[in-house]
Amino acid sequence: MIERFNRVQALKAIVAVVLGITAFAATFAFFHFGLRFVFTAFDWESGMTWTPVFALAGCTVAAWTGWDLWHRGFGSQDFLESDFANGFDRSSASGMWANHQIAEARGLSYVVSQIALAGPLQLLKAYDLIRSRIVAERGLETNLETTLQSIESKRGWQPIANYRGKESEVMYLIRLGKLEFSPRKGVIKAKSQ
Repeated sequence: MIERFNRVQALKAIVAVVLGITAFAATFAFFHFGLRFVFTAFDWESGMTWTPVFALAGCTVAAWTGWDLWHRGFGSQDFLESDFANGFDRSSASGMWANHQIAEARGLSYVVSQIALAGPLQLLKAYDLIRSRIVAERGLETNLETTLQSIESKRGWQPIANYRGKESEVMYLIRLGKLEFSPRKGVIKAKSQ
């Protein structure tokens, strides 16, 4: 049970690392090629040598912003939760037209911001997944199975207070996904029920 959980956490972490590196590469490419396009449009050849530096600076800002969001307990946002979703008054034709025109830029800006933030957020998610693995102590697996059988033998929701002295086993079973837990009511139930 514990070994399988740890293996799944490690695989999820590997996928998150790959996604994070891919997002960082996409962010670097966006800044690098976007600036090359701008410098070419303005015929500024000397600026071309600085595009990798500016792209790295953009990745650094994205990494710091992603770390700050993660540190404060946030992550990726849905479009409607973001600041990009605020629109104009839709009660008039001109408001609808302006909203449609602005929505094109806001949509692209939202996608670019989420790709830029995906790099650090995915790498930090991998860090959290590795940290959340359970250390397989001697006898822990047996204790977990015994506690789970005890909970499964009693049908329905039960007060967590019935399992005093086994709080760590109950916590591990909740993390393993074997128990449902209602923190508001302080009750647990086996998921198989």
